[in-house]
Amino acid sequence: MGELSDFFPPAVSFYFSVAFVIPFRVLIEIPFMEVGGLTTEMTTEELKEGGENSFSYQLPVRIKHGNLILKRPIENMLTDLLEAWSASSLHGELVTNVVPIDVTISLIDAYKLPHRMWYVTNAYPVKCDNNPFVSNKNELAMESLELAYNKILRII
Repeated sequence: MGELSDFFPPAVSFYFSVAFVIPFRVLIEIPFMEVGGLTTEMTTEELKEGGENSFSYQLPVRIKHGNLILKRPIENMLTDLLEAWSASSLHGELVTNVVPIDVTISLIDAYKLPHRMWYVTNAYPVKCDNNPFVSNKNELAMESLELAYNKILRII
């Protein structure tokens, strides 16, 4: 009889998908080479009780999230929907409204099914960065997009 791990192999970090949920709940999947910033942390406040010197209480205050960082090769600007969205936020000089959208990140298993899935709400661009262009290296020109968001939910 096979081990349980034979039926449910561990996830690999190189097989994932990123989809943007635009208005009317349409999913647009955009390829990325790297996804980072899926962090959640509870901030605490220290409370020292009078007369008690051997310890202090750590009280929960709020949940804090890191920014989502997406990295990919630089795309053709004319066909890139993500570039149009980020440019309207980052280069619009706040003349236009910042339009937040939801994002799903799925870690895919060997059976092409979601192994883990995160749902990020109300994401919007806060930083766009291009890697340095180096003449003596044969590499793809890369860009990274940093998104702030309200909440991250682990669905699966």
